[in-house]
Amino acid sequence: MTRDTTPAALPTASVEDLQKLLPSVRHVLWDLDGPICRLFAVHSAPGIAKELLHVIHEAARVGKLEVPVLPKRSLDDPHAMLVAINHSWPGTEQVVELEQWLTAQELIAADSALMTSHVEPLIHRWGGSLGVPFAVSTNNSGQAAAKFLATAELDGFFPYVCGRTSDLSLMKPHPHTLLVALAALRADPSLALMIGDAPTDYRAAKRAGVAFLGYADSPHKVAKLRRAGVRSSRIVTSLKEIWAALDSQE
Repeated sequence: MTRDTTPAALPTASVEDLQKLLPSVRHVLWDLDGPICRLFAVHSAPGIAKELLHVIHEAARVGKLEVPVLPKRSLDDPHAMLVAINHSWPGTEQVVELEQWLTAQELIAADSALMTSHVEPLIHRWGGSLGVPFAVSTNNSGQAAAKFLATAELDGFFPYVCGRTSDLSLMKPHPHTLLVALAALRADPSLALMIGDAPTDYRAAKRAGVAFLGYADSPHKVAKLRRAGVRSSRIVTSLKEIWAALDSQE
């Protein structure tokens, strides 16, 4: 199953914009949740966040730690919640245990994740017949990413999966996962491209010296990327647009 939405007409990349960008790309770093799949399509992020809040309070009770006031925006986002807790409890075993708990939830979510529309033929075309090497750079668990790719029979295109570690300070917008992926691919950052759907992806790519292409399947996401500084010419609303640009080059 896939998803596809039809965003309202907003300024985004034209075929000509993509034709200028793509020929110089020799390596592609993909974010997982968004460009490749909806990881939390069934096992939802808000549901996980609600349960995580209970886990946090229990960890605080056992470790005799004070639970900070969490930002309202984090209460539906387990990643944001975990980052906020890490700021208050840095270097504690409780943070490591919470990260492991979230990894377990993401592994469950991987079983019911939905593939993003047009991603499968794009990966086969770009990484297969055109031979462009890929890696995953994600704030999700690398185990969960690898599990989804294997289930979707796409793992052969992604020899390197660089995911979240127990050091949550290295999550994007930190460029750590991008730098690890670039090193594994032996890639020149100036010839690499990151495809992501969040401002944190853009900021990480910028810090790693990697070109960025935003995937935004709703007007809201287009607006978020634009506010973060992503140019309209570097945003697509469907992966089919990348396919069309690659097709036009042959």
